[in-house]
Amino acid sequence: MQHATRRFATRTLISHVLLLVVIIASVIVATRSVYEGARRQAMTQAIVRQELLARQTSRGIGNFYDSILSDLNLIKHAEEHAGTDADAMTAAVWNQLQGRVTHLFAYDRASNTVTRRFGDEDKIFPVQQTETWRKF
Repeated sequence: MQHATRRFATRTLISHVLLLVVIIASVIVATRSVYEGARRQAMTQAIVRQELLARQTSRGIGNFYDSILSDLNLIKHAEEHAGTDADAMTAAVWNQLQGRVTHLFAYDRASNTVTRRFGDEDKIFPVQQTETWRKF
C-alpha cells in the first residue's frame, strides 16, 4: 500500500510539474508573440513618422530655397528695369508676389504720402489725391 501511495504521489507530482512546464512554455510563447507584434507595430509607426518628418523637412527646405530664388529673381528683374519708371518696378514686384497680396502701394517717405497703388484689377493706379496718412 505504501508503495502504491508513493507511486501515486510521484505520478501526481510529475504530471503537475509537466503541466507547470507546459503552462510556462505557453506563457513564454504568448509573451514572445505579443513582444514581436508590439515591436513590429512600433517599427511601423517609427518608419511612418520618419517618412512624415522627412517629407516635411524636404518641403520646408524646398520652400526656403524657393523664397531665396524668388528674391534673386526679383533682384534680377529690378536690375533689368533699373532706370525705368517706378510703375514698371511696381509691376515687377506685383508679378513676383503672384497673388499672395491683394494690394500693393508705393509710399513716399519725403512727403509721407501714398503715390501709387496696385490692386485687384492688375493695373497701376496713380493716386489722384495724396493725403498724409501717417501723422506724428
